[in-house]
Amino acid sequence: MKKYLSDYTLHWLLEEENPHIRYITLRDILGRDIRSTEMLREYERLRAARERMRFFTSEKNGIMGDSTNFDIYYRGAMWCFAEAVEYGYDVREEVMRRTAAYIINKSQMQSGGFTLNWKPEVEVACRTGDMTKYLILAGSRDAGIERGIEWILKHQRHDGGWLHCPLAGTCDLLKFLFFRRSGSGLAREGDSGTPSCLYASIACSMALVHYDKEFPEKRSSLERAAEFFLDQRMFLNTKHPRKQISTIRKTDVTQLGYPMLSQYDILYGLIFIARAGYFNDSRAGGAFNLIISKQHVDGVWTMESARTGMLFGDVKKKSVLGKRSKWVTLNAMRMLKHADLEKF
Repeated sequence: MKKYLSDYTLHWLLEEENPHIRYITLRDILGRDIRSTEMLREYERLRAARERMRFFTSEKNGIMGDSTNFDIYYRGAMWCFAEAVEYGYDVREEVMRRTAAYIINKSQMQSGGFTLNWKPEVEVACRTGDMTKYLILAGSRDAGIERGIEWILKHQRHDGGWLHCPLAGTCDLLKFLFFRRSGSGLAREGDSGTPSCLYASIACSMALVHYDKEFPEKRSSLERAAEFFLDQRMFLNTKHPRKQISTIRKTDVTQLGYPMLSQYDILYGLIFIARAGYFNDSRAGGAFNLIISKQHVDGVWTMESARTGMLFGDVKKKSVLGKRSKWVTLNAMRMLKHADLEKF
């Protein structure tokens, strides 16, 4: 990775003043075994910082975050669980185990898909992918993971992506926001003229690529998912004349942030492509070159986006936008870590 990074990049991420980024860098970039003496010591530093973490201080009755409105961004149980995983915590924490079990019992349907807090209960692809991924990353061994993966494989669409969402426009969105009613969007699921959703597709793709079991159906699904992104050049141009992104939100995905729930940027997309083994495809080149062009001379990246669903910490959005970001830089290093750069 030295071709693309300065010596400062790694030292910056390993600074002891931020034990969470340091732990994740040791684990994900330098490949340290979390069972090693070194990493057990680093994990204890995370535990020592727990009282400063909002997602732990919001615990009530052994569940992190709001357990009634469990699907709400930035304070629901789903978000708090996912945020804790991003900060390096796992099911070694009792509250993480209890919250994982609560999310599965509360929102995973018999089919294996995850639903939101709406009526009637309907699975939604973006949250199914996201929660399956975070259960995997947390080290859960619950059978809910297997059911989630089966649902994802079963609901991949004609174009290699995923859609399966009952919200199909402004009217459905308003019904959800004001009355917690799911809409009529599932009628689009079998329509080959309706493209898949970018956000649902990256969520399900990431769940599959993090799932540690290998089998032919998984490899075939990943190949089709990679083609979904590569065919659109990682969605550098979100106003493609033939395939509009099927989503209520139209956003500039070239602005880099730290996607967490139902979000996407081109860097996150390239992490998937790299992990899936398709980074050397020439159609990824434009997105890669743009990301490298955004790098500062000292080897770090700026946080350009704090859209809803992005992780930016327990601070106001305006205090992180335009600033050098360890989170964005960490994702850039993840991309480079999994890319076969010698062939690129």
